[in-house]
Amino acid sequence: MRKPELLAPAGNREAFEAALAAGADAIYLGVGSFNARRNADNFDMDDLRAACRDAHLRGACVYLTANTLVFPGEMDDVLSMVTDAAEAGIDAVIVQDVGLMSALRRELPELELHASTQMNVRGKRGIELAGRLGCSRVTLARELSIEKIAELGELGVDLEVFVHGALCICQSGQCLLSSLIGGRSANRGLCAQPCRLPYRLVDADGRKLANEGQYLLSPRDLCGIEMIDQLIEADVASLKIEGRMKSPEYVSTVTATYREAIDRAWEDVASYEVEPDAKDTLAEAFNRGFTQGYLAGERGNDMMGYRRPNNRGVAVGRVTGYSAGKVKLAASADIAVGDLLEFWTSKGRVTYTVESSDTLKGETKYLGVREPVSVGDRVFRVRSAKLAADAQGRTEAGMKIPVSIDVRMRKDEPLEITVHDGAGHEARALGPVVEEARTKAVTREDVIDHVGRLGATPFSCASWDIMLDEGVGIGFSTLHKTRTAALEAFEETLLEAGVRPALRAGSVDITRVPDHSDMAPFATVIRFDDTNIACTLEQFEPGCSIGPRMYATNVEAIRTWAALGASFVWLSPELTLHQMKLLADESPLPLGVIVIGSQELMVSDHCFLMAEGPCDERCGTCERRQGAPRFLEDRKGYRFPVTTDLCGCGHIYNAVPLDVAHAIGDLLRAGIRGFAVDATLMTEGEAEHALNRVRSGLNGTKVAKLPDTTTGHLFRSVE
Repeated sequence: MRKPELLAPAGNREAFEAALAAGADAIYLGVGSFNARRNADNFDMDDLRAACRDAHLRGACVYLTANTLVFPGEMDDVLSMVTDAAEAGIDAVIVQDVGLMSALRRELPELELHASTQMNVRGKRGIELAGRLGCSRVTLARELSIEKIAELGELGVDLEVFVHGALCICQSGQCLLSSLIGGRSANRGLCAQPCRLPYRLVDADGRKLANEGQYLLSPRDLCGIEMIDQLIEADVASLKIEGRMKSPEYVSTVTATYREAIDRAWEDVASYEVEPDAKDTLAEAFNRGFTQGYLAGERGNDMMGYRRPNNRGVAVGRVTGYSAGKVKLAASADIAVGDLLEFWTSKGRVTYTVESSDTLKGETKYLGVREPVSVGDRVFRVRSAKLAADAQGRTEAGMKIPVSIDVRMRKDEPLEITVHDGAGHEARALGPVVEEARTKAVTREDVIDHVGRLGATPFSCASWDIMLDEGVGIGFSTLHKTRTAALEAFEETLLEAGVRPALRAGSVDITRVPDHSDMAPFATVIRFDDTNIACTLEQFEPGCSIGPRMYATNVEAIRTWAALGASFVWLSPELTLHQMKLLADESPLPLGVIVIGSQELMVSDHCFLMAEGPCDERCGTCERRQGAPRFLEDRKGYRFPVTTDLCGCGHIYNAVPLDVAHAIGDLLRAGIRGFAVDATLMTEGEAEHALNRVRSGLNGTKVAKLPDTTTGHLFRSVE
């Protein structure tokens, strides 16, 4: 059992400082475009270099997120970016793409690799394969329970677990919802979060089946603070906070709260209990309602936020009167100037920032709200001025490293300034020999004034030890120079102490891979509810086909799968025809594409049919699952088929079927050899008809595109 690392997010420099000052052991961040939060401010290389130095001075680590798929023509750019980041001082890189893993293990063998949660690792086989791919740490899929995590912890591999923040309703890396309906890929860092939009669960006739709310794909936020002791006992190496798109005050508040909880739990794991106000503090920072979710084995409606997809804040009272732009509020909590309040009215939400002119004393508050509200309306605080001020103060104070400074000024001995901390780190600088004062003698106050000028440095003086002979003198500039030399030496001491030994993980030799690309074109039918195609690491075994959810989107990835023993690759639906040709030109394995079918947009461990009401979790006999088709209907009237499998997992399919049978000739010329009909939602007759259309295309017969179908991304690239 070990004390777990606290891993905090940073979308910009301000959030980075907030995380560091709040006690994060490590911080993950992105540079440029090749990361899963491309819309964050992110860092440039100069920022990254400074961030790494700041972190290492404080004994913290910096992890670079390169956790997106790499498309043809991008590998050199990604490798260049990671190489520059390694030179800047990062401690590890978080990766999703297996091709990038192989390239990094070859080009930067000393750099530590972490498998992203986007790899959807859920079990022993996935962990072992990630290790073969070069990863020394695995960020587990978010759907695992604490019991399952504990089992995997016995494998002796460093495991990382999300402990707080936004949950994806979809299995990590298995979502194409944003990509295929909006052209913005979650696998490319541009998820538009369509899961947070309103939907209706309806039958084939359009009858509404769910009354739980509008936001049927929107889960609550994960809050695992009550399970810190169990995660420690499971020997989890790192506890991860989600939030690279969140504000610095959120990062500061959540990191500080979990820092305190981890430290207390580590002191006495057997008697750990959450501080009474900890969850309230976390809720003030941001919440969609909290759930322990899959960590506690929850996969039902209790983890869902059907009625609201964004920050709900904390309740602070109800409206008891409104007249002429003046609200009378019966408050259940303190309210301060600068608080952002939200009034939940029958016509929507009304926001108001508390002003200095408002009356805030006593339990009844009087607020100058300009928009009409009604008696009985609930009021929530969605941004706390106090929380923001506390976070800012914590950052300002915490970015200074407290040190002790010893000054020795003895006559006829060299000036000596020593800087040290409570962890055994120390550095010393010597100045000229101290002489008797020719004019005014140096006083203790002079020493503190001039040696203590630490303004631009990362240090603050916590204590002094001054040995000063009477009547000695020295130039103040000499004090300044010697102090600077001591501090610079101390910085280097801290940086050297923080250097982690390079971790060497396994690697895959792609220099010798079999070449199976010379295959005659063929047509086939695939049903993804009954197939041996590996779509996750857990399903992989030598000889199997890969994809399309194993995401071989670059030649490095295909060569890696070939070296591991794969026989065929079904390409990602996010690739264009041109990109497929680039892959086929260099691929050692034959490549295939799905040309007809209802594209699967999402796989979830949550059953979407639970929105109809309570569930007995007997999926095999479930009347809903076996009954009439269900659909999720969006605001535009599109209906997305939904199903539940025998394991209780939900599946969502595109409202508009795929049909690129008319482009089979183009695909053949691009080097594609496999052409599949995804018949998962088809009858036997429909599947046979679709297969005949594909065969006709392979025989050179012109095949027309069916009406009311889509060509996906074949001719339209994804962002």
